[in-house]
Amino acid sequence: GQDALTINYNSGTTLNYLSSVGPEGAINGNINVNVANGSFNNQTSSPAITEALLGTSYGKSSAVISGNVNISIANGEFYGNVFGGGGATVKGDTSLVIAGGTFKAEDGVFAGNSWGGVTEGNSSLKITGGNFAEANVYAGNHRTGSSFSQNVIKGNASLVVEGGTFKNLNGGSPEGEEGRLAGKIEGNMSIVIRANDNIAINGDINASSGFVDGNAEVTFVGDASKLTFTGNVKTASTNSAANASLGGKASIKIGTAEEAFTGDFNAKINDGFASLEVSNATTEVNFANSFNVESLSVESGAKIGLAGETSFGKFSILFDGEFSG
Repeated sequence: GQDALTINYNSGTTLNYLSSVGPEGAINGNINVNVANGSFNNQTSSPAITEALLGTSYGKSSAVISGNVNISIANGEFYGNVFGGGGATVKGDTSLVIAGGTFKAEDGVFAGNSWGGVTEGNSSLKITGGNFAEANVYAGNHRTGSSFSQNVIKGNASLVVEGGTFKNLNGGSPEGEEGRLAGKIEGNMSIVIRANDNIAINGDINASSGFVDGNAEVTFVGDASKLTFTGNVKTASTNSAANASLGGKASIKIGTAEEAFTGDFNAKINDGFASLEVSNATTEVNFANSFNVESLSVESGAKIGLAGETSFGKFSILFDGEFSG
């Protein structure tokens, strides 16, 4: 429960990457990395090095962290991949919080690991601002090469977006390919889009990507006028079972018991979702596009507008408290 290592990076230029541990060793406590500003991996002399910031180690590592790994980024320029974990084993949780900065990653920004890294707890990624127009965002792990074991998060993974400009948002890993296995999340996957500040998503949202053993959920709350998103909400980034799989069900929530969603929902909900729940009595949502789900449920008091050709197998109205008549 104690902090073992804290790195405060206030400004400057790192030619390649910043990491907290090496290829071996033990850290008996928490690792904290706080980046206020700076430039990372803005170089062309070593193109094989595509990383900018790592919570644990670069490359394969036998290092073990008996604690949590926490990364906080306030600002900066990142010309490479960012990982909440890395190649080591984390006995606790990994947490990556980003409040601003410019991210131009070849592969992406990841809550999880690479090079056979393992997080035994949960992994979380929270973004309140920043420019990710040239970097995919993943709540899980990277895919790994044939010489490494699969990157794994043994607990749950989560992605919360409260501001920023984005390309694609993914609930897991990049797809597997020849000789490279997609990463794995053994628990559940959740994505929350909280539009209380301006959010622009220029691509798609994939509830699941890579291998997710549990369920995958995408939630939208806040003011729709602050959300620019006309892309697709997909259950998964691929239909190939060889490259990815979702063990549980995929669902969408519009509003929650604590937070409403108000305004037009302009994105396209693709087929494959088991349920769509409209929660909070003050939620008012108009769907610009039709959708097809197995189950549609609406909390009493909420107002919804459905596009023509919308279809569902089951419709439920959820009343607050007892109901008769």
